[in-house]
Amino acid sequence: MKSSWLSRSSRITRTGLRRRPGHPHRVLSTTSSASDVERVQVRCGSSGFVTIDLHDLRKHSDSTPLLIHLPPFAVPADDLPHRPIFLHRYPTAVINYRWTGPSSLTGGPNAATPQVGHLDTPLHWPTPLHDVSFAYKWITENLSPPKMGRRDVYVHGSYLGATLAASLALTESHSHARMGVRGFIAYNGIYNWTMFLPEHKINKPTAASRSRAKTATAQPVEGSTLRFLEQHMPVWFNSPAGLFDPFASPCLFFQTSGMLVPPSFAQMDALSAMVDKLAALGINGSPADLMMSSASMFKAPRRSALVFPPRKSTLKIPAGLLLHDTAEVVSSAKKGKARTTKTASSSSGAVVKRRRRKVRGNHFEAQATELGGLMRRSLEKLEIPLRMKWDEDLTDGDEVVRARVKVEDVGEPKSEPMEVNERGEELIRRWLEERILL
Repeated sequence: MKSSWLSRSSRITRTGLRRRPGHPHRVLSTTSSASDVERVQVRCGSSGFVTIDLHDLRKHSDSTPLLIHLPPFAVPADDLPHRPIFLHRYPTAVINYRWTGPSSLTGGPNAATPQVGHLDTPLHWPTPLHDVSFAYKWITENLSPPKMGRRDVYVHGSYLGATLAASLALTESHSHARMGVRGFIAYNGIYNWTMFLPEHKINKPTAASRSRAKTATAQPVEGSTLRFLEQHMPVWFNSPAGLFDPFASPCLFFQTSGMLVPPSFAQMDALSAMVDKLAALGINGSPADLMMSSASMFKAPRRSALVFPPRKSTLKIPAGLLLHDTAEVVSSAKKGKARTTKTASSSSGAVVKRRRRKVRGNHFEAQATELGGLMRRSLEKLEIPLRMKWDEDLTDGDEVVRARVKVEDVGEPKSEPMEVNERGEELIRRWLEERILL
């Protein structure tokens, strides 16, 4: 039985978009990209509507794998449908989630905040999560193949959309579902927002790093997109607790944060809270009380690994292609002069691996490397040993892990804001062609 909100939504058929009473929608077409576009609005409970743009569905059969695209940032509600050019070959559903902030399609991160709806409901986290959840449910219930057919789903997202793409893929990759996520592509995503907090371990230099003459700082480079995301973190989330939500920081599906949730995003809040608590003890407080109070303020739980996917779940680690720009690292030398360095790449854009190095700091490479490493560890510890018990043809588990989860440096970013460069586009095309036959 369909839920009440779905019963009022529009239904996609082979003849197009049929309107049902009580649910507004618009049907749009764009001739510039030779794409047939249909726009449907899906009610998100009592929090208004999320729009889904359906590109070229009528040009393909119901069993053709479907792409779901999540834009880099929220876009204004009245913007025309848009999808990246390298997705034009495939039937695509673009989920126009709502999230307070600038639009990537109207001038990049420096653009003004768009009006993404006329609602009293705040559009910070978890509104985008709810939008994607309602939209995905609508997609699976309305675009699934008839009878007992199967339809694979692949998700693509960049920047904020990459965060949502990773979470959707990890939690909707049910291996036995007739229509489920089989893989995802994420470009320059944030997969662990807690890295921006001063209490995270990457912001605390170790004794070994202090002894070296030159160390890399964890802070994002000034003027970079990562720095922009950090500065707007209170706008995206409104409360630091949202950063610890695994759906916002999908790395936390695999491990605990090892941190306490801070009272706010400001660096000095922990110190201010301790001072306030010590002052509340008054002059009659004993030294023991003072010590216990200060210890309780800073004692954080140890970080530990989590079992994901859960053992009794039908979830499976999806295929993943994690792309990132060449990392910019700010380093400080003995003389106190700062300089920015980049990892080496060839003239063709391919990264030259001169030596294996540990990724330090907080940048898009570190974010992709952490999530990719956690996904691979899950495969090595959970799925591969189980498969080896019944799959006699599986002799090289390492090869399966490498093929399932790939982390790629695409080199220098394009001059256009928020767009992947030519090397990244080629990697995406190749990855999709290996999985989708048209």
